[in-house]
Amino acid sequence: MIVSSRTIKILEYISKKKETTIKDIGKNLFLPERTIRYEIDNINSIVSLNNVSVQIVNKRGKLEIFDALKSSEIIKTLKEVEKISKEEREDYLLVKLLFERRINLKKLTVELNVSRTTIKNDLFSLEKRIKKEGIKLIDNSLYFIENNELNKRKVLINLLYKYIEEFINGLENGIVISYLNKFFSKTDILLVEKFTKNISDNNLISNKLYKTFYMYVLITVQRIKSKNLILENKNVNFLKITQEYKKIDKEAKFLERSFGIIFDENEKLQITDFLIGFFSYSYNTSIFDVWIKVNMFIKEMIKNVGEKLEVNIINDSQLLEGLMNHVKPTIYRIRNKIVLENMNIYYEEAKNIYPKLFGIIKKELKSLEKLIDIEFPENELLLFVIHFQAAIERNQNIKSQVKNVILVCIGGYGTTNILTYKLRKIYELEEIKIISYLDINKSYKNIDAIITTVDLNINITENITVPILRVSPFFTEKDIAILDKNGFSRKRDIYSLTEVIEKLKNSINVKDKEKFAGDLQDIFNINVQTNNLVKKDIFYFLNEENILYEECELQNWEAAIKSGFSPLIKENYINKNYCEKIIKLINDFGPYMIISEGLAIPHAENTNDVYKSGMTLLYLKHPVIFPKNRKVNLLFCLAAENKKDHVQSLEDILILEEKFSFRKKLESISTKKDILDILNEYKRLGRRVDVI
Repeated sequence: MIVSSRTIKILEYISKKKETTIKDIGKNLFLPERTIRYEIDNINSIVSLNNVSVQIVNKRGKLEIFDALKSSEIIKTLKEVEKISKEEREDYLLVKLLFERRINLKKLTVELNVSRTTIKNDLFSLEKRIKKEGIKLIDNSLYFIENNELNKRKVLINLLYKYIEEFINGLENGIVISYLNKFFSKTDILLVEKFTKNISDNNLISNKLYKTFYMYVLITVQRIKSKNLILENKNVNFLKITQEYKKIDKEAKFLERSFGIIFDENEKLQITDFLIGFFSYSYNTSIFDVWIKVNMFIKEMIKNVGEKLEVNIINDSQLLEGLMNHVKPTIYRIRNKIVLENMNIYYEEAKNIYPKLFGIIKKELKSLEKLIDIEFPENELLLFVIHFQAAIERNQNIKSQVKNVILVCIGGYGTTNILTYKLRKIYELEEIKIISYLDINKSYKNIDAIITTVDLNINITENITVPILRVSPFFTEKDIAILDKNGFSRKRDIYSLTEVIEKLKNSINVKDKEKFAGDLQDIFNINVQTNNLVKKDIFYFLNEENILYEECELQNWEAAIKSGFSPLIKENYINKNYCEKIIKLINDFGPYMIISEGLAIPHAENTNDVYKSGMTLLYLKHPVIFPKNRKVNLLFCLAAENKKDHVQSLEDILILEEKFSFRKKLESISTKKDILDILNEYKRLGRRVDVI
């Protein structure tokens, strides 16, 4: 039987109180009730074996000392039989090595009240225990650790798992915790806990992991103080663009002010690395060099599992995103030996319910294990099963995949062409038919869904049996989720060479250039122009005369519409009726032409009011307010003689908005020439704005 400092603390408390309860002890000493019950049994056994006339019993939930000697005599007697276990001695040696690098055997024999031989045996045992962690003990009369700084911190974290409650609550139970409390004050713990809460928003996987994370931060603070720093990070490019890093970078200033230290780039990156193991944010970035391969593996895994189970889950975006979000922290947990709690409870039950799915997933993961050199524990397999089973059930609820859709046109083809571009970019669709809202009843047969950006009159839609899906002109993630839920199939990112050859076999000699261009566009969702085709991009329509910069504040949005179209009226591209038609459409249906915040594309269908296709750009120094309180300061005013003239230029507008930060660049302009300079910059890039 072993008496620890915790044992003595409990006895001291009981002796002082004369009569108390387990709950009371737990509250005041920050100990779980199970631990207290164990210690009471331990005390009773020890005093019995040492013929000490002391007994602690649990009577009606209360604890009291019977046949008691004086408290001081009791505690003195127990301290005489107090011993430190071999495991605790090893842990103590390890923590001293981690913080001090070297130890003195002679001092340790006195401190631990054991022989030199015992210490040497403990070190020998410790060396075998920590060898797998990449740590060495060097025997040259002194003992010290040779390893990198990150390994030191990880070993220290793993060591503290068994002492975490006592440490966090600032107790001095045992030699390990007493030693650690020399380096960390209660104030330090509170400051780091505040930082951790700001970072995590309490979204860590479990309470244990939450505590482990802020323990790591606490250790990092101490290591920086002692000038033991992380010198490099292998995943800089990935880590710096994650949401986790942005949070760390922002909140690290709090720690710097609180502790009077500097978090350099490597330290912030390393905390980010540690944090990523606990969170599931976006899967767009990863800390692992093989992440692209992992991405491809997951897609292939979805395909293979679907084929083996004979279910169509290959286009389930929810499954793909869920797995990618799951795999990142899973790999991190396995590599860092972090075990998910309470998973074994459900594993056997789920394995019996879904034996086939378990077997398939286990086999599929073998390739990933080989790819990234890890082995998935069985309880981690359970989470993969959950993701796939959910996808299978979703598939069963979708009666048919959407292939043919109607896109309702309210005011011309500008907005609908943009939506068409986005739909074809994201989804596998055979036909997108653009019609006027007045023609729905004539045209909805043999289609799977209707898409509209405005609410349709109930009289118009009363006989329609297919889903009518209202989306924003912005076509946001929310809209994508709506379409996913209603059976729209996502495009694949990877096409085999066989598919490409099969698609192009009839035009590979490029005798028919337009057909060749069309085939490429079908496969890769790109616009391809052959030499004999006129490229009607944004620069085909825009010149110095029809680029407008308005410094004065306009009266209202109607005035902005009229001002924007004035060059086209002047040049006889359109008549005045065209402007009035657009204004009426906005009043009837709302600001359907606003495609993103601050950007509008006013347009209407050509009913003999457009004589020639044209476009103007109007930038307002002072925004105007459209219906539904929508602010707009950039207008691309379109007039289309036919449905195809603006297709290329509309794509340019999308690129300018989504990738080129066009409106943000316009915020600093003072003349029309500045607008032209920015557009010329875009032109020089050849629409390849991803390079900036």
